Amino acid sequence: MEVLIVGCGWIGRWLSKELIDKGMHVTILDNDPENLRRLSSETEDPSMAEACILGDGTLREDLLRAGIMQSDVLISTLNKDASNLFTAQLAREVFGVGQVICITRGDQMPDVYQAKGIEVFNITRLVGQCLSDSIKGQ
Repeated sequence: MEVLIVGCGWIGRWLSKELIDKGMHVTILDNDPENLRRLSSETEDPSMAEACILGDGTLREDLLRAGIMQSDVLISTLNKDASNLFTAQLAREVFGVGQVICITRGDQMPDVYQAKGIEVFNITRLVGQCLSDSIKGQ
């Protein structure tokens, strides 16, 4: 399975290592060379450096360079909700990626994107729910 992860912050780094350990072919696209260097240095897998592409996940030409046309899944983990949703929409509507997933952090849950087949995970809500569920005696 070909997975393109856009964003190499803490979520993107953790996710890329997890998916590679599961045997998936992963490409990571990020516009910060330090994020990509950090990922390469955190793993002993020499192929990790080859999986890192410097570029902007909101630009068509950088998505093409990162192999979006061969991707089965795109996961956008950028720091800004608008960028994640824009990248997800490009992946779904322009490039026809089969499974598109993005994260949000704000309070809104964009139903319009979900209606287009984009899976949206609100990180704030997920973490808050997990913390709430962990309280004993409820």
